[in-house]
Amino acid sequence: MKDFMTDRSELIKLLGSNKVTGLSSAQVEANRQKYGANVLERKKNKSLIARI
Repeated sequence: MKDFMTDRSELIKLLGSNKVTGLSSAQVEANRQKYGANVLERKKNKSLIARI
């Protein structure tokens, strides 16, 4: 599915959301279980000394 090409109203309806209130707590938890937390892992950079 090309969500970025879908009309905003259709996408909100498709995702089961609400334009004014967003997702319910139950929907958020269900999505978290299904897709995982919305968190990016930060990669530790090598120190300057290690790169040299």
